[in-house]
Amino acid sequence: MLSSDLYSSLVYLDRDYISGMYEVTTGLSPQSQITKAQGKKAGASIPVFSAEISAVETRTFPVSTLEMLALVMPALENKSQLDLDKCKPAMVSMIGWVNGTLGTVTAFPSVGTPGTPEYKKGEEQGCFTLRGESRLALITTPDYFVSGLDALLKMHKILLRDLTIPVRALVRVLAAKNYTDDFIAVPYLIYECTGS
Repeated sequence: MLSSDLYSSLVYLDRDYISGMYEVTTGLSPQSQITKAQGKKAGASIPVFSAEISAVETRTFPVSTLEMLALVMPALENKSQLDLDKCKPAMVSMIGWVNGTLGTVTAFPSVGTPGTPEYKKGEEQGCFTLRGESRLALITTPDYFVSGLDALLKMHKILLRDLTIPVRALVRVLAAKNYTDDFIAVPYLIYECTGS
């Protein structure tokens, strides 16, 4: 059973990753159905390198995501703390724990030089960040945030003055950086943790 402390401190939970870990850890396979779907452009001029056909897998487990998390948490805890100083271009992605502060950042993409006729400012975009010994920009899925916390990113533009939640996060750091030199990471599990 998942501890009430962990449940009440959850911020983000990637259900796909947790269910995959559950399957790998326990060896229990779900009922699975794979459906092929043809894209909207079928019959039209399809690009040479695109088949316009996709397959969707639907998996059904006899337990909830929280039960799965409780069962795989010991295996997740065995993953090492990441040394983000070892991140470099062209590296193999790394999965592990990082402690830091969850926040948000927004920016305006632009083209051209400011003050010239060619300069065009795009629509403001934002992302969640993890700040600690190093900085990570997070690729998040809104549905994986607990209790609608994904709305904090939208609030950043109008009402949010400061967001600094101390967290522990299991992430996959990719060999990619944004324009502020932060490595890009995919979060799998984030929970509030005072020991960051």
